[in-house]
Parts: sequence; C-alpha cells; structure tokens
Amino acid sequence: MKRRRFIKNIAFVSTAFAVNGCAYDPSRVLDVTFFVAADTHFDPPPDSDTYYHIRAMNRIPNEVIWPQNIDGKLTEFGSVGKKVDTPKGIVLAGDILDKADAGALELFRQRYEQGPGDKQINYPVYIGLGNHDINPVIDESEKQKGRRRMWNYLEERHNGESAPVPVTNFDAASRNYSWDWDGLHLVQTHLFAGATSEDQPNSLKWLKDDLTNYASDGSPVVIIQHYGFDSWALNWWTAKERSELFAILKKYNVVAVIAGHSHYADNLEWEGIPVFQVNNAWPEIGNGNNDGNGSFAMFRITNDFIDMATCRWKNGNGEVDIVEPFYSKKYNK
Repeated sequence: MKRRRFIKNIAFVSTAFAVNGCAYDPSRVLDVTFFVAADTHFDPPPDSDTYYHIRAMNRIPNEVIWPQNIDGKLTEFGSVGKKVDTPKGIVLAGDILDKADAGALELFRQRYEQGPGDKQINYPVYIGLGNHDINPVIDESEKQKGRRRMWNYLEERHNGESAPVPVTNFDAASRNYSWDWDGLHLVQTHLFAGATSEDQPNSLKWLKDDLTNYASDGSPVVIIQHYGFDSWALNWWTAKERSELFAILKKYNVVAVIAGHSHYADNLEWEGIPVFQVNNAWPEIGNGNNDGNGSFAMFRITNDFIDMATCRWKNGNGEVDIVEPFYSKKYNK
C-alpha cells in the first residue's frame, strides 16, 4: 500500500545534554555525520535504479554544501556554508528487500556492502530489517526460509569482532545491536524495540541494559527502527508497546528516533523526542505517493547542534537536491 502525505517541517524541543544528574562531558569531541536510507525494497535482477542512491551518497561528501535556504526557508543549520563531511556510515531503517528473495539479497550485497565500485557504497553500512524482510509477502512455505536468510545475513554482517561491520553490543536473541561514533550512541532495533511478531523475542530488557551501560552519562542517543509515528504507521504497533518503549527511553538523552516504513519524509515529535521519518529509495509516481524521486536523510550531530537534511537524487549520476523536510536544533550551553 502506497501513501502520500504533505511534507512539513516542524520545530520542536530536544532534550539537553544532561540526564538524571548524569553529566555529559562537553570536552569530549562529538562531530558525527551519517546518512540514513530506508525502504530500498530490492527485487531480483535485472537492475534498473538501485544504484541511484549509492552514487548520490558516494558523491555528496566534500562536494555538497549545507545550504542556508531550502525551498525559500531559512535552515539555521549549524553547518551552513560548510561542505558535508565524509559520513561515518550508512544506516538502514528496514525493508531492504521487497520479498526476502535470494536473488534480491545478492543484488543488495553488490550495492550496499562497502567497496570501491562505481555502483557500490563506499562507507560502512549498518543493516536494519523491516516487515518485508522478516515477514515477506511470499508463499507460506517460503516465508520461514526467507526470514532465516535475512537474519543470517544480518548476523554475518554485524555479530562478532571479526564481522565486516562490527558493533559494540549485539543481542543474539533479538538481533538488536548498538555502536558508538565518538560520543554518540546508536541503537538499531529493526521493527522496534519490544517487537514480538515474526518469532522475535522481546528486546526491551536488552535495550534497558544497553542504555544503562552505554548512555547513563547523558551521552546523546539515536534510536533506529522501521515503524514510525505517522497515523498510518501507528496501526502497525500498539499504544502499549509505545508506552513500554518510552518508559525506558525517557531516562536517557534520546536526541532522535529515526524510522522508515511509510514511504514519505516527515519530521514529527513523540513524547518530546524528535522523530525523523525517512522516505523510500525510488519514485512512486502513479502509486499514490507522488513526492518525486527517492531520498535519504543526512545528519550531522555535534556537541553544539543537530542538523538534518533530506537529499533527493536527481538522476543516476549522483546529483542531489536538498529538499524539505529539514531540521536544526542548537543546544544550550
């Protein structure tokens, strides 16, 4: 099902860099740039435009400038006028494949496993799985096989010190994981932390322990999940599940929740936490979601501010337009 919604830019209040008396050390240098893509929905070959995102993300660093204005609106970016830094990595917010097909996964690997190729991503990639990955819309006899294939791939990429993209804390049960860039703590929770569908064990205790161990000092935290907070996405998880999640997150300095799933970009707010909803990767003109070409989100988080811009690819050559929604918040010292 495809949806369209008016894209808006909402200003909202973020948490400060101090939580429950635990002081975040401002002398620790924090300056992290990263990109987030969602809903790439790879199909098996032949390929058509799966590399459009790749070329755009590879080309942006040191070429694209954080703009002063977007669509005639003042951005107030802390990074305004500066070239975009090389990202620490690419984070994926789920539905990387459309039907958990083996051929689609092989094509995805050619595009989203780090390497020097022209149609291959040049940075580390942090995999997140969505409902199409772990509950693929395929014949029941193939569904379990497809699900196992995707979980196995995730474990191959991130579990253990020798993994291609190792992480700080990997939960073998839920496959949730976390890692740190400078003083920023990021947590990948796939559908969402606490999801129990598709044979998933509840990961809330793991999340609570993870944040206790890695974010009790007030370090800024970014949560990545597939399901978001727009009116359609709220039908995919319950108010009770959201309440249980917030009961854990409210004790920490969560500066962003990043989601996909709904196939349009939006800035929202949930219980005072900024929510950044990332668009899908390809055009859907004629399918009820006529918001142009695919896009991804570009973030820069420092001790002083958080900037987010939406990058929409123009063509297959790597050129992008910086469009709404965008967001900037400067932190009080």
